[in-house]
Amino acid sequence: MEKLWSKDYVLNIVGNLLLFVVFYLLMVYTTKLAITEFNVSVSEAGLASGIFIVGALVARLVISRYMDFIGRKRMLIIAVVIHAICTFGYHFIDGMLFLCTLRFVQGMTYGMASTVIATTVASIVPESRRGEGIGYFTLSITLGSAIGPFLGISLPQINPLYALVLCDVLSINLIVLAFILNITEIKVGFRQRVEVKSFRLRTFFEPTAIPISIVALLGAIGYSAVMIYIGTYSETIGLLLGGSLVYFI
Repeated sequence: MEKLWSKDYVLNIVGNLLLFVVFYLLMVYTTKLAITEFNVSVSEAGLASGIFIVGALVARLVISRYMDFIGRKRMLIIAVVIHAICTFGYHFIDGMLFLCTLRFVQGMTYGMASTVIATTVASIVPESRRGEGIGYFTLSITLGSAIGPFLGISLPQINPLYALVLCDVLSINLIVLAFILNITEIKVGFRQRVEVKSFRLRTFFEPTAIPISIVALLGAIGYSAVMIYIGTYSETIGLLLGGSLVYFI
């Protein structure tokens, strides 16, 4: 049986976990921040939190096309460094415009970094153990979606600064991991150079993937609504402990 648990495979899982913990933690934290600090409506707070995903979408649709031209490791390092700068930027937020801009840019870096990590894992997992390998890798996403919101709800109750400091530390660790990782680069051929210059609809969308994507979209809409607002809602009804633990169920 081919070896699965290599050093780079484990480091990619750890890096992905850190990335998703920061993502989910700040998504919950941002909603409460917008409502309590800037006195905005619930819908405006949702925009501040959700615009992160818009940035990730833009990065995955546009920037990721040039991943092999820029270099996978170089793109990962650029992404995590800017991601860390954005994370430190939360200490200096003074208004909704700054917050939304910061969230959008950080969303782009998240989209870039997560794409490189997922692509790297797919390339290093042995073909005979691909299902198993991808399954273990996606556990990092599941754990991140549980740990991040839990910390995003519970830590601010102790001290709001704790949540941001933890994100700072995790972001710095991401930079260290990016430099340590061995990432196989793909040599760009003539065909890829021609295709990257085209902007046909099929360049961005695979028709056969649309049906399952719609199913995933419908599920994600409901989940994201709960994730964004559960922190504020659980605090309002006096069930902070229950709200912080719901993601582990």
